[in-house]
Order: sequence, then C-alpha cells, then structure tokens
Amino acid sequence: MMTKEVIKKEYIFTGMEFGSKEEALRSIAEQAVSLGLCRDVEGTYQGFLERESQGPTGMEDGFAIPHTRCESVIQTGIIVVKSKHELEWESFDDKPVHIMIALIVPKENYGNEHIQILASLSRMLMKPEFRNRLMESDSAGEIYEVIHQAVSLNG
Repeated sequence: MMTKEVIKKEYIFTGMEFGSKEEALRSIAEQAVSLGLCRDVEGTYQGFLERESQGPTGMEDGFAIPHTRCESVIQTGIIVVKSKHELEWESFDDKPVHIMIALIVPKENYGNEHIQILASLSRMLMKPEFRNRLMESDSAGEIYEVIHQAVSLNG
C-alpha cells in the first residue's frame, strides 16, 4: 500500500553516542534535514519534543518509535538510530532505549500514512525474532532489510 520508499540504507545510523533522549532527538532531526526529509532542524526537533510531551514513544525491550508531523517535514521517512549506550526514555516497560525507529511524516499526510507505518512497526516490534535481529545487528544493510520487510509486508 505504500507508494514510495520510506526507508533507505542511508537512513540508518549505528554506533551513535548520546547523553540524553533530547540529544538523540536533535541528532535525528539533524539527520532528517541532511537527508532532505525535512527543511529545518529546530522545527523538526520541536516536533519530536511536542510528540514526546503527549506520552511515551518508548515501546518495550529497548525500542522507541519517536515521531513527528511538523511543518518542517518535506517527505515521509523512517530514520533508524542504534545507540552504543542505553538512553533513559519513557517506555511501556520502564526500561531504557537502545534503538530509535523515528517516523517523520508531512503534516498533510499525517492521518492514514502515519497510522499505517506506525501500526506496521508496532506489530513487528511485538515479535521477538524481529527485535532480536535489530538488536544483534550493527549492519545498516541488515537493519534496512529487516525494517523494509516489516513496512512492505504490513504497510
């Protein structure tokens, strides 16, 4: 059902180091701008913070799905960031986060597209084999294949 590629190998960053959730979100915003998915870092970062203030985006077992639908977003994308160290993050299981799967959607496409992608990722994160493959890999290519398959099969 997805009409365009929302994840690419260039959207995956491993071995990153952050001091806080906010630092990680700012880094994701910076990457989104450098990849051409968003217009400006501050607007994208504030979009992430606004969503974080509405409730936890941390899932379970070290995963978070931060997302934004701000005016800064040019095109839909999924940026995956794997941190070297766990980050304190509000999550459903009260555990820190190690992998962020950031969903970036233009405000005008927020409804169905956002819900479809978020639902696909959430369903896949319920499967231990999916979580394990992402946790065990530091290869952008392998992480891309796992996420791409999840979004393609469930989108």
